[in-house]
Amino acid sequence: MPNNRRGLFIILLLLLGLFLGLTAVRQTQLFKKKAALADTATLTFAPLSPTTYSPGNSFPVTVRLNTNTQSISGSDILTSFNADQLSLTGITINPTGDTNLNSTSATFAPVTSTGTFDLLRVINCANNGGSSGCPSGRGVAEFGFVRFNWGANAPTAAYSTNGSTVDVATFTFQVKSTAPAGTNPIKFVFTSLSSTTDSNVTAATTVEDILAAPTSQLNITISSTAPTPTPTLPPGGTFTLTAIEDTYVDSGSPSSNYGSSGVLGVDASPTTKISFLKFDLRNLSNTTITSAKLRLTVSQATNSDSTSTQSVKFISNSSWSESTLTYSNSTSYPLGTVLATNPGGTLGETKLIDITSSVSANRGNYYSVGLDQTDIDGLDIYSSEATCPTAIPSCRPALVISTSSTSFPPGDADHDGDVDLGDLGLWARDYGLSISPANFNSDSTVNGLDYLIWRTNFLPAPSPPTTPTPTTTGPTPTRTPTPTPTPSGPTPTPPPVGSVYRSHTNDSYWNVPMPANAPIDIHSSTYITDSQTSSENLDYLGLTAAPDALQDFGYPIYWATASDPTYNYNYTYIDPVTNNPVTVTIPYRIPLGAKPASGSDGALIVYDRGWNQVIEMWKAVYNSTSNSWSYASFKHYVLDSNGLAFGVTGYTTVLNFGHRGIPPPARAIRVDEVQAGAINHRLECFWWATGTNYANHYWPMSGDEGAKGGIVPEGIVARIKPSVNLSTKGLTPPALVIARALQTYGCTVGDNTGAGNRVQLELNKTAWQNLGLTFSALSSIPWSDYEFIQGGYDPVTGTIRQ
Repeated sequence: MPNNRRGLFIILLLLLGLFLGLTAVRQTQLFKKKAALADTATLTFAPLSPTTYSPGNSFPVTVRLNTNTQSISGSDILTSFNADQLSLTGITINPTGDTNLNSTSATFAPVTSTGTFDLLRVINCANNGGSSGCPSGRGVAEFGFVRFNWGANAPTAAYSTNGSTVDVATFTFQVKSTAPAGTNPIKFVFTSLSSTTDSNVTAATTVEDILAAPTSQLNITISSTAPTPTPTLPPGGTFTLTAIEDTYVDSGSPSSNYGSSGVLGVDASPTTKISFLKFDLRNLSNTTITSAKLRLTVSQATNSDSTSTQSVKFISNSSWSESTLTYSNSTSYPLGTVLATNPGGTLGETKLIDITSSVSANRGNYYSVGLDQTDIDGLDIYSSEATCPTAIPSCRPALVISTSSTSFPPGDADHDGDVDLGDLGLWARDYGLSISPANFNSDSTVNGLDYLIWRTNFLPAPSPPTTPTPTTTGPTPTRTPTPTPTPSGPTPTPPPVGSVYRSHTNDSYWNVPMPANAPIDIHSSTYITDSQTSSENLDYLGLTAAPDALQDFGYPIYWATASDPTYNYNYTYIDPVTNNPVTVTIPYRIPLGAKPASGSDGALIVYDRGWNQVIEMWKAVYNSTSNSWSYASFKHYVLDSNGLAFGVTGYTTVLNFGHRGIPPPARAIRVDEVQAGAINHRLECFWWATGTNYANHYWPMSGDEGAKGGIVPEGIVARIKPSVNLSTKGLTPPALVIARALQTYGCTVGDNTGAGNRVQLELNKTAWQNLGLTFSALSSIPWSDYEFIQGGYDPVTGTIRQ
C-alpha cells in the first residue's frame, strides 16, 4: 500500500476509534440508569400451567428472586404488560419461610406519572415519555410496582438470598373480556434502591428504562375462544345458562387443581371438598329475573349419591379460575351467605335449587356460588367437563332463568319499578365499573352521567312552604296508633298502619336472634361486676326517656311521607376499588314541625319507607326562616339492606354510614313495637363508661369513643341469660316485651351515658305513661341474670367477625 494511502487509512482508523469511543461513552451514559435498574439479581417464575387463558380467566404469577452475591437494603419489582389484554388485580407478598424477608412493610403501589406511588396506574407510552421505549404494537403499557423494605426486621442491615431462590411475590392477572387473541409478554424488572432512588422512577424513566432494561419475561397466550355470552332474549323468556367455569378443591390434596375433572365433589370427611361454579350474567343487567334455579345432576358413578345436606353459598369474589384454584389458595374466595340448601340426591338425579333473589341482585356481573356440607356422606355432581350419559343429555351445571316482560323507568337499577334510594346505592356500589345495572346510558362506565339520570328521574317531593310555621306541639297526625303526647315532648308522626315494621333484611345481624349456645366472652364475669358496681349503683338496666324520668334525652321518631319537605345531604366516601373520593347527594325528607330532643344531644330519627331509608341527626337545629336543618353529624341507612355500615365486614351498600356502625333502628325502642307486643331486633345499650382494656371495639362497629373510664368495649352484646324465666320476674306487660327482646336478641354496647347503663326509648311521654312503663321497669332483673356474648360473634354465620 502506498504511504499516502497508508496514512489516510490510519487517519480514518483514528477517526473511527474516536467516533466509537464517543459513542461508547454516550451509550454508557444512556444506559447507565438501565444497568442500575437491572442490577445483578435474577428473577424467575414458579411453574405456570396452563399458559393459555380465555377472556375472564384469572391466573397468578409467582416471582422468584435470587440476589446471587448481592446484599440489598431495599428493592423494587416492577412489571409491565399489555393492558389491552390483561388487568393486574392484586399482589400478594410471599416470604416462603425466609425470616429475613420483612413482608410486613411490602406494599403494592404502581408508578404514577408524577413519580409518586398509587394503587394502580395505566401509563400510555406515547403520552408519557415518548414512544421510543414502547415495543412495536404495544399500545398501552400497564405497570405494577412492589416495594420491598428488606433489613428492617432482619438480623443484618441488608438482605441476601445467599445464593438460593425465594418466592417474593405473587401477581394476580385477569384476562379482559374484550382481550384480543395472541401472546402477551409479562415482563418483570428488579431494581435495588441502594443504586436507584425512587425519584428516578417516573413515567418517563419507566417507559424509556424499564421496558428497555434487561428483564425476566413470561409469555402467556390469550385464547380466541371467549366464554359463551349470556343470551339476550325477548322479555318474558326462559333459558338455560351453563357455567363458564367450575371446579372443586380438596383439603387432602391442598395443592392439586381439579379444573378438568368430570365431577365436582362436596364432602366434609375424611377430607373437605368444596365445589365452585361461575356464571356470566353480564348481558342480564337490564333484565327482570322472575326465577333462577341452580340445576345440578348427581353423577351415576358408584357412591356419588348422598343423604347429607349441602349448602349453596354466595361467593363475592369471582376472579378465581378453574385452571388454577386449589384448596390452598381458595381462602381468597371465601364462601359467604347461605342462599339455599340441597337435601342430597340419588344417582343420576337432577336437582333444581331456587336462588332467584341472589341471581337477580347480581345480574350484570360474573356470579359465583360454592357448595359445601358438614356431614360425612359426600356428593359428586357432574361438572362442565363431564361427558353426559345418553339418558341425561343436560347433566352439566346450569342456571335455569325466567325473565319478565315488564319495562322499567330510566334510573331504576334494581328493577323494582321505582327510581329510589336503592338505585342510588347500586350506582354508588358499581361506580367505575363497565358492566352494571346502574350504567343507565350504556356508555363505558358507571359515572356521573348515570347519577344525573337517576337524579332526574328520582321522584321529587312537593315543594314545602318557604317559611313553615309549626305548632308548639307538632303536626296533628291523621292516624293515631300512639296517643297524642303533651307539649312536654315533640309530636312524632305515626308509623304506617298494619303490622309492626322492622327495618333491614331478615338475615341481618340486627334481626337474627342470638342462639342459646352462643359463645360467652371470657371477660363476661368481669363485665358483669363492672355493671354491678359502677352503674350509678343501679343493679339493673334503666330506661332513658321513661315518663317518670327526664325528657331531655331519648329519640323523637318521625315517619316521612310524600308531602314532606325535601333536603339534601352531600355524602363523600372513598371508593374501595379506586381508592378515590366519590361524592353523592342524598335527598331526605323531614315532616314539618319535627323537633329534636331538647337535651344536649339534640337527636332526631326519621324513617322514610317510600324512599327506603332512615336518617338520624345529632345536635339537630331547624331554621324556620330558611327552612333548613343543621347538625353536628348525619347518619343514613338503607332500610332493605342488611344494616351493616360501609367498610364493616359483610356490608352490602356504601350508603349505610354513621354512629360507628349502629343503625338508627337499633338505637331506640319504639312505642308501636311495645304496643304490638314484640321487639324483633337487637337494641343498643348505652353504657355508663366504655373502655379499651381488652379491645378497642368489636364487629359490627367500625369505631369507638376510646377509653372513657370503664372496661366494657363497644360492639360487644349483653343479653339476659336464656335460662332466666322472665315470667317469674313480676314484670309489667311493656317491661316484659323489652325483656324478651333483651333475652332473644340482646343489646350491642355502642355509646356512653356517663350516668348508668341504659336503653333508650322513643321520646313520647304520654304514650309510655298510658302503657305504664317506668325508668326502673327492669329492676327485677339484676345484672347477675345477664351475660356477654363473645366479642365479634355473628349469629348469621356462627363465626367471630373481625
